[in-house]
Amino acid sequence: MFDDITLNFAAAQGDGLLRLDLNPAGRTWVMGAIWMILLSANKSRDHRIVGHDNEEYKRVFGSGVALLVTLALLALFFKLDASRLFVGLAISMGTLLLLVSRWSWRQWLQRQRVRGNYRSAVALAGPANIVAELLEQLQRDKSSTFRPTLLVAPSDKEATALGKFGLPVISQFDNPSAALLEHNIDAIILAGSEFLTKKRFKAIAWNLESSTVDLLVAPGLLDASSPRVHTRQVSGVSFLEVESPTFDGSR
Repeated sequence: MFDDITLNFAAAQGDGLLRLDLNPAGRTWVMGAIWMILLSANKSRDHRIVGHDNEEYKRVFGSGVALLVTLALLALFFKLDASRLFVGLAISMGTLLLLVSRWSWRQWLQRQRVRGNYRSAVALAGPANIVAELLEQLQRDKSSTFRPTLLVAPSDKEATALGKFGLPVISQFDNPSAALLEHNIDAIILAGSEFLTKKRFKAIAWNLESSTVDLLVAPGLLDASSPRVHTRQVSGVSFLEVESPTFDGSR
């Protein structure tokens, strides 16, 4: 591999810059290494997006664009003599093949999840009515990332109401980290404004800080379609903005 790369510290035609001479094999090695680093830096394999979110495709595509920019800068500063046609075709075809590969793996992963494999155990916490609705939606989607495993109720009365679903239910949640660890939970979803007070949310977040449990918040807008829901920050506070449905033109 290293025989493909030669560093010339002598100034090339008096330009005073480090010159990097690469044969085709060397260029391929360098491009591949940089590409792998960029894909890793962009977290294109993050478990939160793999298999169920378009963000995975965006990060793969973004890594290809970042590779093109990186190679352009390397060519400028290191006087790298590389064919633009070779670089353009390699990045274009490589990105396309990566996207097709990710799509193929996603189809396989969804089939596995339908069979109950590769799903994260999730706890649902909140008022009984909201937790019940959220539970039904997650169970309806057989290819969902999450497999509801534990229900957390704000009171013993609501815990009794959730008992009909046949899942473990707890109402004592003073030490979230220990309770979730006991039930082998990978993520917890908090729902319901009456349950999720500012004080309780901060206490749970701080308690889970040193754990590996993912913390998610369900806004309670379970009937709003996702394209209409956007995150918006105002004065340091995150809001969910729901666009009004429009029925004009083709719609």
